[in-house]
Amino acid sequence: MEFAKTVRRLYETYYDKRISSVILHDCVIDEITVKDGKICISFSTSGVYAWVETKKNHYRTGPAMVEILGCDIDNIEIQEIRMNQISQKIFYRSMYEIKPLAFVKLVNLKKIKATVLEEYYAVNSAYLVLRIKECDQKGYFAHIKIQYASLQYSWDYVRQDAPF
Repeated sequence: MEFAKTVRRLYETYYDKRISSVILHDCVIDEITVKDGKICISFSTSGVYAWVETKKNHYRTGPAMVEILGCDIDNIEIQEIRMNQISQKIFYRSMYEIKPLAFVKLVNLKKIKATVLEEYYAVNSAYLVLRIKECDQKGYFAHIKIQYASLQYSWDYVRQDAPF
């Protein structure tokens, strides 16, 4: 019982309530910029989902940005996971590492469309699952592990007609 109380205290101490107030699910990454330990991810087309306290629900925003502060781009891990088919009944998965700067380049050149499917947070770290659609080929999944000092979210407005 004491252990459960300790875990609850740690959760209340370290869990950042801002993280639960923003949802990246089904949001398309438009651009990524990297500069001086800061990574900015732009969601200018789709926005993100932000919590609206008066309505007790998340609503889609206008153009939005997530700033990841205190993050070394070289410490980000990105795994590409593809489903391959040998025959009508035999499938297998392949997994490859993607260099973070190569991924940034593909996104910024619009060679891929990256959509956030799932997101998981812990103390100063995040794990994202993205659906990647290539221009002329089948899509694949990318699993991204990020460690950072802090996150900052910004957007212009909240669309009251677009609930989660």
